Amino acid sequence: PRAASLAEAASQALSFAFVSTIMATSLRGFLTNVARVFRAQSASATAASAHHIAMALSGALGCAFVASVLLLRTLLPPRYRATITEALGASIDFPAYHRWFD
Repeated sequence: PRAASLAEAASQALSFAFVSTIMATSLRGFLTNVARVFRAQSASATAASAHHIAMALSGALGCAFVASVLLLRTLLPPRYRATITEALGASIDFPAYHRWFD
C-alpha cells in the first residue's frame, strides 16, 4: 500500500513536471514570435502606436496563458480540477471552452 501511494505520487509529480515543461516551451515559442513582431513594428512606429502594440500583445499573451490553463485543467484528474476552477471562477462555462479545444 505504501509503495503504491509512493508510486502514484511520483507519477503525478513527473506528469506535472512534463506538462509544465511543455507549457513553458510553448509559451517561450509564443513570446519569441511576439518579440519578433514587436521589434519589426517598433522600428517604424511612433511612441503612441508602440503603446498600442504593447497593449495588444499583452492581451494576446493573457489569452494564451488562460488557454493553457484551461487545457491543463482538462488533462488533470477530476479531484485536482477544483483548485483551478476556484482560481478561474466557478461561474465559467468550462464545457463550452472544452468543446473549442476539440
